[in-house]
Amino acid sequence: MKLLLLALSLFGASFAQFSETAQNTIVEIHNDLRSKVALGEVEIGGSQHSPATNMIKIRWSPASARTAQNYANTCPDAPSGLPNVGENLYFEYSKKKPTSLDKFGPNAANSWAEDFDIYGWNSVIFDQETQDSGIGYASQMVWARTGYIGCGVKNCGVDLNTFTQDYRIVVVCHYREMGNVIDDPIYEEGEVCTNCPAFRSCEEETGLCL
Repeated sequence: MKLLLLALSLFGASFAQFSETAQNTIVEIHNDLRSKVALGEVEIGGSQHSPATNMIKIRWSPASARTAQNYANTCPDAPSGLPNVGENLYFEYSKKKPTSLDKFGPNAANSWAEDFDIYGWNSVIFDQETQDSGIGYASQMVWARTGYIGCGVKNCGVDLNTFTQDYRIVVVCHYREMGNVIDDPIYEEGEVCTNCPAFRSCEEETGLCL
């Protein structure tokens, strides 16, 4: 019985994920950015981007969260290369051992969103130039056809490679459908919410397809 409980405990720990509150915040940050893009409210470098006809309102996926957590548990330094899965990575260092990892999910999402302001965003077509510009994490956040996200987080312990030997926190988010497909549009330009995918309706307030 004790062995069974231990096994269940270890199994649960390996699939530990963000709390429901953190999940909701991560989704909210994504949908806030997606809504701004959909409504044509994004201005970068003095250039106003056109509205989107087909921006889906993203939802949390427990299945994607599991695959993201599995990869986060490996304390990665580079993308996983999983086929047909969009993936964003985030690394943060903490001088003190975190008592909760929930804050790192929103930190990750906000950091990725800032890439548009840092690197610019010149085209809604994800061509090679766009890929090389450094906005890949941000463009995955607003990839119109992406409908689901799930994220995992791991405290990888003290990083002996850092001078101050801080704790290294890794966040992994997986997206379906996968974004950042070369030469595909990040979204379809046109009148807000007029070309939602089949069986989805327009949420006029946000400009997102439900």
